[in-house]
Amino acid sequence: MKTEGAVMIETVPGTGEIDPYLHIFFRMKNGEYIAFFDAPGSADPDWFKRKPSFDMHWAFEVADEAEMLEMQDRINKHGVSALGPVDHGFVKSIYMYDPNGIQIEVTCRAPDHDKIFEDERASLGEALREWSERTREVKNQKFGADAVNKRGRVRP
Repeated sequence: MKTEGAVMIETVPGTGEIDPYLHIFFRMKNGEYIAFFDAPGSADPDWFKRKPSFDMHWAFEVADEAEMLEMQDRINKHGVSALGPVDHGFVKSIYMYDPNGIQIEVTCRAPDHDKIFEDERASLGEALREWSERTREVKNQKFGADAVNKRGRVRP
């Protein structure tokens, strides 16, 4: 990723609230951007604690395993631990935490990735129904049926 720009802004767009921040942009190899905000005045120390990584992380795909390993080497050389690679069967991934405590996954496709997903797509509806039935009671007990129903429709 290349640093493409950084914009210093004094007020929050839309509200006009005074909260100076830096909006910094990075361009990825595929031409897409990822941007971050640095707003120390309104930041909460809890925001920087590590988040549960299993169900809260960002994943970015790179072209191939060589690029992923090159990125891992670059990350490690900057004193940040990038673990892996982990072989998930359909992708390989490395993992690190960003300064906000969010896990970042850098992934590349396995040679048979598209075939695996094509096969999975054929039974997608059935898999979602089965999973919903299997986990509904646990979700109801943990969150309450009203909260679960608000997140999506219940399938018969």
